[in-house]
Amino acid sequence: MIVLPGLAVAQGNDPMLLPPDSPGVWRRMTRDDATTTSRCVGNPVTPLCALETYLACFVRRQPELCDMVGAGIRPIMSVVPPADKREEYRLIYTRRPSPLDPIDRSTEGNMKPQPGDVVIAYMVRSCYGDVDDQTACRKVENDPPYVHMLRKQGDFWVYAYRFRARF
Repeated sequence: MIVLPGLAVAQGNDPMLLPPDSPGVWRRMTRDDATTTSRCVGNPVTPLCALETYLACFVRRQPELCDMVGAGIRPIMSVVPPADKREEYRLIYTRRPSPLDPIDRSTEGNMKPQPGDVVIAYMVRSCYGDVDDQTACRKVENDPPYVHMLRKQGDFWVYAYRFRARF
């Protein structure tokens, strides 16, 4: 099952925090907007839209999308994945940062959590073939999630930090 965009409900009174995706629900990032579940790639007006713009940078090999969210990294352009490759991802949790988060203290300056930052944890799996074929996806049940911290700058959200440890 793939989640439809815009159906997430905010947690509590914080509209920036989304509930986890239900078991079996995967969002889809492809090279084409028509087959991607996100409707905000390139328009990082929410933490989720910033994350999806970041993911699209790598799936679509469009470094300008990484620049848009200040990721500071870019896809390796010489590595061209198969045309039918897609990344599917699901939200594990969103929350505000904690003092217990494993921030790399050597780069703490700009990376230190700020009021309003949002942490998103998500799973990613690589898939090949038809977009509706779930059997052609790498199994990730035992993988730890990716964890990113996002920050609002002006009207947009940007990549602030990827925790060293995936937990």
